[in-house]
Amino acid sequence: MKTAERAGKQCASALLVAGLLVAGCGQAKKEKPEAAPSRSVEPKIVEVQEADADLLQNVPVGAASTNAALAEGDRAWQDLVQLIRPPSYPPEWETNEPSKEAVAEFERSNALMAVRAADKAKEFYAKFPTHEMASGARDRELYLLGVAVQLGNTNVAQRLTALEAEKLKDPKLSEEERLQLRLGQLQRATSQGKDGDSPAATLAKEAADGGGPAELQTAAEALLKKLDRLGKPLAIKFKAIDSREVDLEALKGKVVLVDFWATWCAPCMAELPKVKAAYEKLHAKGFEIVGISLDREKQALEKIVTREKIAWPQHFDDGGEGNKFGEEFGIESIPTMWLVDKKGNLRELNGREHLVERVEKLLAE
Repeated sequence: MKTAERAGKQCASALLVAGLLVAGCGQAKKEKPEAAPSRSVEPKIVEVQEADADLLQNVPVGAASTNAALAEGDRAWQDLVQLIRPPSYPPEWETNEPSKEAVAEFERSNALMAVRAADKAKEFYAKFPTHEMASGARDRELYLLGVAVQLGNTNVAQRLTALEAEKLKDPKLSEEERLQLRLGQLQRATSQGKDGDSPAATLAKEAADGGGPAELQTAAEALLKKLDRLGKPLAIKFKAIDSREVDLEALKGKVVLVDFWATWCAPCMAELPKVKAAYEKLHAKGFEIVGISLDREKQALEKIVTREKIAWPQHFDDGGEGNKFGEEFGIESIPTMWLVDKKGNLRELNGREHLVERVEKLLAE
């Protein structure tokens, strides 16, 4: 499946759980969408696999039982399903762009909500171990803890790791479930990746060499390629939509954010105020941004660049077969933000997290 086709699926499933889950959008080839996406605000991104979407859906409980304990369990399960329904965005966000403080508070609140829901799921299977949805509650505990960690609540990271390790030892675990667990570990490890000896690299090498499912090996190999780029020059050269000539080689001496994004991607648009704020604060100190747009239509990109007064250059691929740089660098989801140091070497694969602090650190070198 092409990266373009994966993108729509990832973004669609991401939006299903918007609110509790921070989602990113996958890369999409430039074709007219079936329907124009509604304007929504997404806090920071976490990738959502399509197979995970059902974890937050309202599934039916068991048939009515004359056994009081089972009936109580059914009611408890219904309460749990209600608890993990994703909250709606504040209505005013539909017409007024929220402040970064409002988005940060929304993320913090949702992270705590995910932890509380995970705790309730644990309480459910502990109290009703023989209920037909006990296994489902275990799955939701694991999934929601992953949501919380990716939203920034690292206090439950150790609990999540322990649950994953326990589940991976289960001989009854299907290959698909095992794949999803390993892919989730790889995605989290990517944000920790700094060099070839990072946890991400170690995990990716194990997955790539482990003889597991082909999809997992492919994902691991793609991650290894990204990690292998760290510490090496990043070759990007193009003519921007405003006719500026852009060449990272010519930007040596500056810290550069390479921002893979698209105007149709709600999480990307939610990140834009943060990126603009970082640019305004640090541009005079030697910070530059290069936008790599994965938009389907050039006119849509130009409209947003004008409306939002985006000062940095934007690449748009007129080829019609996807995005040159997105495919070359294996960009599977957006927003993806890479940081290049003053020597022209790629230093960060996850510039999105704590952007200002990371840029300031690189500027000080």
